[in-house]
Amino acid sequence: MPEEEVIVRATWIDELSGNVQKSVESITSINKGIKETVKTTDTFNKAGVKTVRMLKTVTGGATKLNKSGRLLARQQVLTNRLFTGSAQKLVDNATNINQLGKQYDSLGGAIRMPMERWKKFNKEGGVFNTIGGRMGNRLR
Repeated sequence: MPEEEVIVRATWIDELSGNVQKSVESITSINKGIKETVKTTDTFNKAGVKTVRMLKTVTGGATKLNKSGRLLARQQVLTNRLFTGSAQKLVDNATNINQLGKQYDSLGGAIRMPMERWKKFNKEGGVFNTIGGRMGNRLR
């Protein structure tokens, strides 16, 4: 082999090995970049998991509050139904009886009370507050 050919081949081998070295360096650099990307991704994933946990904690509390609120609203609806029905009528009757008692709460008032009102008053348990009203109720 001529000397020039050996030099050309040696130069070519040097260039080739230089290119191989550059490729190895480039691959090493890419691997470092990939490792950093994986670390960053892991950090974001951990932060995401923490965020999800915090959201579950917050929404869990809100869910409990919503359940309590729904329970209270349901109880209020039931109470309203109770008072719009017979219980409200009882309250109204008691109020009317007390008003009758106040209007006719004397000896003369108890005697003057119309017969229907007097019967209703006594039937529903009305009581006169004054001595005169009680005496008028007994006399009648």
